[in-house]
Amino acid sequence: MLYFAYGSNMDPAQIMERCPEATLVGLGYLADHGLCFPRKSKNRGCGVSSVEPKIGHDTWGVVWELTDTDLSALDRNEGYRHDRDQRQTRTIAEL
Repeated sequence: MLYFAYGSNMDPAQIMERCPEATLVGLGYLADHGLCFPRKSKNRGCGVSSVEPKIGHDTWGVVWELTDTDLSALDRNEGYRHDRDQRQTRTIAEL
């Protein structure tokens, strides 16, 4: 699966710790979206990055190829829950 990463998930060392089978594909951007920090991390005490629709703005990042196992590990690390209202979960942007 192709995964568009922005913020700290662009860091190769961090992504390899979380997703050891990840392969860097290259640069990418999410058109008409802007980077935002909608909430504070309970674990790290800092802002959590996300993206939101914003016409005329682009969010640049990198694209990783992830296995299903890597994606599950990343979801757990990011606090993504499939049973949560998706409007409240804006931490993962997939291609």
